[in-house]
Amino acid sequence: MKNHMICFIAILSMMFTGCTETQPAPKKMNAPNTIHTTVSTEKLPEIETVPTLETIPSHSSHGVYVIQYKFTLQSNHSVGNDWKKSVTVNGRELKSGGTVTGKANACITLHCTVWEEDSVPDIGNTTVNIRLTDGATGTVRITVRENRGRFKGNTAVWVFTYSVALL
Repeated sequence: MKNHMICFIAILSMMFTGCTETQPAPKKMNAPNTIHTTVSTEKLPEIETVPTLETIPSHSSHGVYVIQYKFTLQSNHSVGNDWKKSVTVNGRELKSGGTVTGKANACITLHCTVWEEDSVPDIGNTTVNIRLTDGATGTVRITVRENRGRFKGNTAVWVFTYSVALL
């Protein structure tokens, strides 16, 4: 079994290093069935790449997409009532109804944050990966947990809903 494994490793080595020939082991070595390889210095042929979802051309290669979204407070168990919300894409704020330019079917990441504004803010956030596809929609929940005071540990749950439309 050990000898078969050595041969298998040698064959793999030849496949991945561009080996051009094999030679038996020199006589002074006491390891039977050892194979030595000679590595070619020729450039290996280019490997053909297999198309992925991002590289397959679509009918329209680029477009301007409108991202509509809203935050809806689903429940609030004494977390607070002075709320702020934001959505960013690549570090830039995206207002509801804002536009994003990109390849059709490309994936973008929305960073959604909700916080209760006080001296020590209670913050909830999530990231949402969406496809730039006309008609795409989705919903995620964002939980904000009270971090201090007599209501520490209580939660507020926000629902973030979005839709994508091609202009």
